[in-house]
Amino acid sequence: MSLASRVRRWVCLCCALMVVGAFVGCGGQASHIEPKIHPNGSIDRAFCQPRETIPSASLDEQLWTKVREVKAVPPGPLETPIRELVPPAKKGEATAVVAWGTFRSIADLPEHFLHPSVGAREPSRLKPVLDLVDHGLITEGTWWESLNDEVSGEDQRAACQELAELGSRLLPKTVALWMEREINEEVNATALADWMRGEGSRLVTELAFVIYDAGLRKKLYSDEAYVQSRLLAVARHHGIPLTSDAEGEEQSEKRKEELEAQLFDLLKRAIRTKDGGPIPRERFQRLFEIVADSQPNPNLVPEYTKEQVAEEHKKLVALFETVQGELFGPGEAGKAKFDAKVAELRERIMGLYTFTPPVNFHCRLEVPGHVLSTNGVVTDSGQVEWSFEGKEAFPSVYVMECHWVAPSKDAKMPDSVALALKNPKNLVELLRLVKANTLIATAVEECAKTGDLKPLKQRAIETFLLPERRTIEKTLKLLGEK
Repeated sequence: MSLASRVRRWVCLCCALMVVGAFVGCGGQASHIEPKIHPNGSIDRAFCQPRETIPSASLDEQLWTKVREVKAVPPGPLETPIRELVPPAKKGEATAVVAWGTFRSIADLPEHFLHPSVGAREPSRLKPVLDLVDHGLITEGTWWESLNDEVSGEDQRAACQELAELGSRLLPKTVALWMEREINEEVNATALADWMRGEGSRLVTELAFVIYDAGLRKKLYSDEAYVQSRLLAVARHHGIPLTSDAEGEEQSEKRKEELEAQLFDLLKRAIRTKDGGPIPRERFQRLFEIVADSQPNPNLVPEYTKEQVAEEHKKLVALFETVQGELFGPGEAGKAKFDAKVAELRERIMGLYTFTPPVNFHCRLEVPGHVLSTNGVVTDSGQVEWSFEGKEAFPSVYVMECHWVAPSKDAKMPDSVALALKNPKNLVELLRLVKANTLIATAVEECAKTGDLKPLKQRAIETFLLPERRTIEKTLKLLGEK
């Protein structure tokens, strides 16, 4: 796991909340969509999604040509078109739904993807937009489809402070109870709570902002070195010697020792016996071993066995749940309140997708002409694909965009003009001319209505300006006029 990934996890764990339990990071869901834009603005659309991601109202069979259940499909491009996916052989194996239909316009398209928030956040949705501009003989089209996951910087800061406050009320007391069992003496962890509310809160807030800012710049997942350098700078500013992934093994080990020394120094100052005396370092080493539920450290004396580490980990979690119950109420009801609060803070800090099982999207778009520009991958003439994860929308939106030009479906035109407009170069150049020159634009629209090139030819006869005449002649040549 890279440094940036570790720190993203650390921000939400707030160091102290690591005993809560692991955030889910395996499994995942795959959602596939196949939109096809027709020249008249109508749309064919097919999707394949896990059932739980589809609003119940969107499964109404009257909305779609076909709706049926299938097995879950993997992320990435499908070898089989969505319409050809077949139901499972055995009953009960279906975990996904496919549906498709044809719609007169983008406004008629049913919403079929919804990722809800556990708190009061706006749910995440796929929102398609289609814009068609008729230029007479040609049509210019732009398609956007966005996945939203908006997080405000102000609310992120507030959530970081709430997380630090929550940690300061739970972890110091948990550590104190565990230490009292270890040394059979009452422990005071007030200084640790104060550190978490002060320095710890500022540290987490600054780390979260680095990730937020990198997300806005769309560098969070595309420029790991940039993110890593900024995270390191923040951590080191707060006296935490984290190691860069680029540093060698020797330097990495040195930084690891420095980090351990810093943490022990903090705990030595922040957790004391009731009369102010120090707690032996090996007790903190044991605590780290247990929190991580890791392999025994051979430097510990006496050494813990792997089984003892696991057993002590259970006891530590039980102590935490006792403290948690004092704050949120006992039993499952209290645990549910706590889990909901932590999930809400995670969403406010890192969005809806960062600490859920991966939500993968693959979109295969077909447009009726020549692609001018896109942020996807052109895989065939008029076909563009995107593959991405939901977390890439953080902290605003992920946008799929495609811009194209095509011969107008309803325009009247001679066979020679229709043949000329089959050439993508002619389409692109004609679009440039009509957008740059009002006279050409008006004449081309008239040509589309009359079904011949007389309006353009007449402009060439009437104009006295040589540059303008040459532009008209160039336009006529693009349209097959010899």
